[in-house]
Amino acid sequence: TAPSLTISGPGSGSDVGASATLTGACETGLPVQIAGSGLAAATTASCANSAYSQTIVFTSGAGSKNVTVQQTDAAG
Repeated sequence: TAPSLTISGPGSGSDVGASATLTGACETGLPVQIAGSGLAAATTASCANSAYSQTIVFTSGAGSKNVTVQQTDAAG
């Protein structure tokens, strides 16, 4: 079974500046990979107590920025 993973903040369509703190729910003990178009660099967050929080930095320029989160467990 794939890990259950969500993004709770900032919400879809939020107006944020050059960076934001990404938060959500995850499977404890597995790293959370954060990537997407519009991010200055992909990063990884730790998952503790079924939650993660990581500051992300966006590329310059106005417009939509897409962020994805992923966890991979032993089953793949």
